[in-house]
Amino acid sequence: MYSTEFFVARFQELDTDALVEKLATQELTDEARQALTQVLRERGKWGDALEGELHLSRRNQHLKTGVDNRCDFCGKSLLTGAFAMEGQKFCGIDCFHTSRLRMVGEDISDERAAAHARALKAGSCPRCGRSHQQPDMHSAHYIASMVFVITTSTETTFSCRACANRSNLWAMLSCATLGWWSLAGIFATPYRVLWNAGEMLRRKPAPEPSPAMLDWARMALADVELKATGAGRYGLRA
Repeated sequence: MYSTEFFVARFQELDTDALVEKLATQELTDEARQALTQVLRERGKWGDALEGELHLSRRNQHLKTGVDNRCDFCGKSLLTGAFAMEGQKFCGIDCFHTSRLRMVGEDISDERAAAHARALKAGSCPRCGRSHQQPDMHSAHYIASMVFVITTSTETTFSCRACANRSNLWAMLSCATLGWWSLAGIFATPYRVLWNAGEMLRRKPAPEPSPAMLDWARMALADVELKATGAGRYGLRA
């Protein structure tokens, strides 16, 4: 574990813009974050002014493009050609739109996202229609394999616990049916089955929205704003 003094010495070698970007976009240890904040304060960057620069840096991350042949949002190799839009390259429309959702989402306050998430949670389950079920974001995990090919996926949906448990049961049945047909699948399928079982066992009533739901609510609000301004995929339809 490196000390705060070690990080202070390292960060003093970097320019201010690089420090702001690091603080805004990278996962840091407590010592590194404290040292970075200290160096920025010494350079006159603190308080509301620093928060404004951090917000702008996080937002601008979604407008950057790389020099290699990879999607600027998800990072996957673009083997069959890029979807070029607004000076960036993407796998397709979905990655482009999600990138813009993330960018607009930076402008939505935590309080506004939390209020929207609580309103959704107080409503009925969109799958079964029952009320007072405290729906939230829940995941089910799948695997399918055949000889040398294996595919895995996770499906996350907004639903009540009962509907989510049914999804996990269906996923377990799907894994048990389709997952075994390769050497890798023999070892990976039990893990996926247990993963689904663990999702069901950990699922408890929760009056407050989960972090996943808070993020989903933020993206839902961002989508409304994109639609209103004709941006993202909505701009492509014009």
